Amino acid sequence: KNVLDVDKYRMIASVEPLVTMEQLVAATLPLGLLPKVVPEFKHITVGGAVMGAALESSSHRHGQFLDICPTVTVLCGDGSVKECSSVKNAELYHALSGSYGSLAILLLADISLQHAAPFVKIHYSLFRSIDQGVRGLKSACNLSPPPEFIEGLALPHSNNTLVITADFAP
Repeated sequence: KNVLDVDKYRMIASVEPLVTMEQLVAATLPLGLLPKVVPEFKHITVGGAVMGAALESSSHRHGQFLDICPTVTVLCGDGSVKECSSVKNAELYHALSGSYGSLAILLLADISLQHAAPFVKIHYSLFRSIDQGVRGLKSACNLSPPPEFIEGLALPHSNNTLVITADFAP
């Protein structure tokens, strides 16, 4: 349940699987860094995010949580410990996301970090139908460059949708 290292030069945090997002951000933010994908619930663990296919408002840029982990170390059912990446034990690496621990148990994850800014500028767009909201979401994703964060919400008891975009601000 430990953040083992935060390397601000390589922009990598090495953590154990029971580290929560709250602990991970607490270890990286004082250095001006954040994981490229941060699930919004602070008690989600790194292991849960890796094995559970976590997505967030920055996933349109960076992919699932596993996609920001250049390497992971797992314990396989036969007792072997394997380091996995997109090139080393690649088949196992790519199968981990969404496996919920059925293929292997996560022992360690290296997590890619990015620079954080002190503020985030948020823009809200309200759409009067789900179809318009989907078009608004697609439009936001196709901006060049796309916003750092994109979120879409269907509002209950109406056809309204809300598209939220945000970028780091100095």
